[in-house]
Amino acid sequence: MWNKFLIEWNGISLFHDLHISPTPDIELFTDVAATITKFQALAPHAQPHPLQCPPSSQLKNVTVKTYLAGVRFFYLQRGITTIFDYRGSGALNRLQSIMRGYKKLQAPTPRKQLPITFTVLARIVCTLRAGVLGPLNDLVMECMCLTAFFGFLRCGEITCAARFDPSANICLSDIKFDFAKRKCTILLKASKTDPFRVGVPIILFSNSRLCPFSSLRKLFYTRTLQQASSEDALFVDAQHTGIVSVLAQQSAD
Repeated sequence: MWNKFLIEWNGISLFHDLHISPTPDIELFTDVAATITKFQALAPHAQPHPLQCPPSSQLKNVTVKTYLAGVRFFYLQRGITTIFDYRGSGALNRLQSIMRGYKKLQAPTPRKQLPITFTVLARIVCTLRAGVLGPLNDLVMECMCLTAFFGFLRCGEITCAARFDPSANICLSDIKFDFAKRKCTILLKASKTDPFRVGVPIILFSNSRLCPFSSLRKLFYTRTLQQASSEDALFVDAQHTGIVSVLAQQSAD
């Protein structure tokens, strides 16, 4: 029955009443039986199916609706009349109330966001250096990751909101190198902690393993060879346009 259902399912989702048609009558011997018997408020005298899952099994609201749709489709295909075919019965309203309550009982599952540690950053940089997005994109992504990590920057502080703006985003003229002390300074012209846009200098020092100084110097030299002006973006894609924050987050995912 379920193989046929997967092919001919019409997406109609309604409730199966155990009091009228028990699960053995429709040969329902899957975990759907456990789903249906969770809602015995519509059929208080119905007997639970012997294959019912324990109460600890947490089925999602979408899963329950999909299972009920399969049961409803079986009834429609066989031309069987149920209590839901009568508007005056109020069964459909009760079903909708139960489904809304069941949905509210389920706590939302937020996306788990883990911090980028030094070990994770090292793996990202090693992967980019092996070649993933292309020579320029790999170098730009490496510099952005190192700059954001060692400079404690947000994604929106090193990327563009929609398009590159030299008055707010990082240009080539905003980075200064001190080769004697092996450090570089990036002028952050727009930041959440700088509402008046006075400008915040971000100093990045060289180190032995993941060196933002060396990577930024290489990117700066590459952008110079591309004949980029001092007011052009430092972090660009293969088309030499500023990196948009949405695209940067998608690449990171």
